[in-house]
Amino acid sequence: MTLLRRIVLQKFTKKTLLSLIILVSLTSCGHETRFKLKSSGETGIDFTNQLVSLPNQNILNYIYFYNGGGAAIADLNNDNLPDIIFGANQTLPELYLNLGDFKFQKSPLPKIASGWNNGIAIGDVNGDGWIDLYLARVASDSVPEVHNALLVHQGLDEQGRPVFDEQAKKYGLDFRGLSTHSSFLDYDLDGDLDLFLLNHSVNPNMNYGNGAKREKTDSVSGDRLYENQNGLFVDVSAQAGIFQGSIGYGLGLSIADYNNDGYPDIYVGNDFFENDYLYLNQRDKSFKEIIQTQKEALGHTTHYSMGNASGVTNFTKYGLTPIELKRVLHVLMVITIFKVLIVQLVIEHGS
Repeated sequence: MTLLRRIVLQKFTKKTLLSLIILVSLTSCGHETRFKLKSSGETGIDFTNQLVSLPNQNILNYIYFYNGGGAAIADLNNDNLPDIIFGANQTLPELYLNLGDFKFQKSPLPKIASGWNNGIAIGDVNGDGWIDLYLARVASDSVPEVHNALLVHQGLDEQGRPVFDEQAKKYGLDFRGLSTHSSFLDYDLDGDLDLFLLNHSVNPNMNYGNGAKREKTDSVSGDRLYENQNGLFVDVSAQAGIFQGSIGYGLGLSIADYNNDGYPDIYVGNDFFENDYLYLNQRDKSFKEIIQTQKEALGHTTHYSMGNASGVTNFTKYGLTPIELKRVLHVLMVITIFKVLIVQLVIEHGS
């Protein structure tokens, strides 16, 4: 008997097993799919994140070489159609304007210094009604001009295409380090957008150590919180209680109001041995990280996190208590286990 089968049979009664098998069978019934694949010929999207191993860029000297370049969806020309920005690791991002009916047209973006690109964040940083783009990048000693890029929307050209200008330095967002992703948020509810910048370390064996290392500041790997102060983004990480240590391997970032107090909180998923971080907004321009200090605050957290999403918090908006939400997640987990079990039984004994 396999380990999976022993776990299942030990945890659930025969009645529960029968009910769940029926439920899984019903959810697995064949029906017409809701989504259909569109070819590049139909859509006009021919983007490819082509990777080439180079002496200074390869899987041996950068552990996140194959993590991808990110993407973002936003209406960049204010025509009420969502456009798509694809991030390419070794080349410039590509923008595709939505023409309607799933047809897109490539639109130019300004050239920036060649370097490694990761995530893309969207937000109106200057409140002019146009969406701006912030690119998380990996700085290189050999290319000192590489830093995170802020593409500020300048309006439309005569063809109705958005025009951008790189202005990261002007806004205080020209961070040089190992950036993964970022997210705009109004953490102090003053009406303008602030920024949380998720960074990562790259040497897990060299950086392994006591959790107290998260209290120290690493200039290239530590996360950052920037407060928008009259149009200039100021690093307030230390006074806001944000960890900036060398043992943070940020690969996931979510912004949500986890305790329903009206203020945005921050969840960071860390790769390797470091704990995740859950920062609860204290409503005084500071955060309290509770995973390290309140062991029972969360039922489960992860190591080796590869990402996260806060969509599950929508359950609370529909009247589910945390306990009820936990039960929902447990049922989803059980259904997943049984789908795996059924596949295994079919493989072992035939259909």
